[in-house]
Amino acid sequence: MDKWILKFVLFLSKMLVKQGVDFEKLKIITETKIIMDRRRVYLNWRQKQQKENSNPLLITLLLYGLFGLFAGTMVYAVKAIIPCMIFIHSYLLFMMTMTMITDFSSVLLDTTDNQVILPRPVNGRTLFVARLVHILVYLLQFTIALASIPVIFIFFKYGLLTGIASIFTLLLTVALAVFVTYLLYALILCFSNEQKVKDIVGYFQIFMTVFFAVGFQIIPRLTNFSALSSLFQVHWYSYLIPPVWMAMTLESIQLMQLDTTHLIMICLALIVPALTFWLMIKYLAPSLQKKISNIKQRWFR
Repeated sequence: MDKWILKFVLFLSKMLVKQGVDFEKLKIITETKIIMDRRRVYLNWRQKQQKENSNPLLITLLLYGLFGLFAGTMVYAVKAIIPCMIFIHSYLLFMMTMTMITDFSSVLLDTTDNQVILPRPVNGRTLFVARLVHILVYLLQFTIALASIPVIFIFFKYGLLTGIASIFTLLLTVALAVFVTYLLYALILCFSNEQKVKDIVGYFQIFMTVFFAVGFQIIPRLTNFSALSSLFQVHWYSYLIPPVWMAMTLESIQLMQLDTTHLIMICLALIVPALTFWLMIKYLAPSLQKKISNIKQRWFR
């Protein structure tokens, strides 16, 4: 799957980025990064538990697909569209945030490229785009694994228009998850030293492993389907919850409602992810990358 996603992202990059990028070197760098992703250990799998030709990333994606199957069944279990979509978008926001936290420093902000690749005949713009392509491939893999089955169920239950809209709202939710991850790491690095950062990431990995082990047994028993199917009411705090924005946006499309409340929710669903993405690229990501680079330099001294 990652090969097809890489071809798609490289095609988009070639269409959008016209100058300053050597696409042959870009392709080699990103293909190498993806091969390393396949070999890297995910979710605290032990090396001795892996066979020589095993693919930990594929195993993790299949496991995420099973959780996607459970989330997809909620589309039919919950009758009302708003509670259903709040659950789906909350599920994706939580899963993507936790996944990126457990693997953030080694994938999203890997600064070893500066020492390994930049001394070679590769310009900085090519390396920057290669890092961006790698991150997009990483995010799309996990997004597809987590959300493809729920999206298929949404298409069948709510129709073509709502299904297409759900793809966009889920992608906007992933963008929010990336921002939340950057923000959490920035806060952690402001108040912790490098050893505590490693410990915190380890705790998140343990939590994710336990969550996957018991999630299928506990979550269905804790879910009150009758309560989820009850009529949703908008309160003042609903305007602060991103999954509510996405759910009401989809309800507006499904029922063709464009009252004041729905219009505000649609604006929040579109503007806030775009604004947070701009803030992340402009300010948060460069600052956090600098901090992680300083930490890694201290580790290797």
